[in-house]
Amino acid sequence: MLKYNVSGSTSDKTIIFINGAGVGAWMWQSQVDYLKAYKTITFDLPGHGDNSNIDFTSINQCVLEIKSIIKKECKGSDVVLVGHSIGAQICMRMLEKLDENIKHLVIVSGLNHPMPKLVGLTKSMVGWTMPLVSQRWFSKLQSSSLDIPESLFNLYYEDSLKLSKNSLTNILVENMLFELKEKITCSAKVLILVGSGEKKIMLDSARKTLRYVEDSVAFEILGAGHGIPYSHTGVFNKSLNSFINNESIQHDPHELRLIL
Repeated sequence: MLKYNVSGSTSDKTIIFINGAGVGAWMWQSQVDYLKAYKTITFDLPGHGDNSNIDFTSINQCVLEIKSIIKKECKGSDVVLVGHSIGAQICMRMLEKLDENIKHLVIVSGLNHPMPKLVGLTKSMVGWTMPLVSQRWFSKLQSSSLDIPESLFNLYYEDSLKLSKNSLTNILVENMLFELKEKITCSAKVLILVGSGEKKIMLDSARKTLRYVEDSVAFEILGAGHGIPYSHTGVFNKSLNSFINNESIQHDPHELRLIL
């Protein structure tokens, strides 16, 4: 079973945060601090940080691990899942076979557009970039593409040293092959978030997920790239808190734009 951390107060809601690839549970610290009135759970994905002794094999592997955590930690409470990047894909996969305790899901920057033709090239790229991972300048470039702030760079760099070639390859392949193939009707409420400054394929993915998940709602966070939870913490935290409390998300025209 994955190692995980529990914070906050015991309440009728438990929020489980699922981080993206290459980063650790530390990416959610702002949210854990902001939502300390709730019980929150964070963990490093397989192959990352405290769980680097377990290779990442698949999104389905992560789904099973999270279901184990829910079974152990969430008796008697409603579950909120919040996933970023590949964590968002894990959330989407969990939508297909939804646990009855899961009442809210937040999908942040989740790719929903398979690119099978790039798999071979990606595997080759992992081979020649792995020796560069230990170089701080290379990690700086990588962290910049993820919008990681300077204050979190050392944590990112330390975790990048723990990620194995096998785990990284599996993560990238799973990420590129992921797709919701059928429309989903579920009892949980679903919020989809994407940065207006992300690549077009991410914006298209948000729109596709909105079409495929019945009764979901989607917003662009204006001026944001791929690092919404730690680069735009204010608007993200307020939106998340409103959503899990079944309140309307405020449409500040300078921060949010509803996706139709």
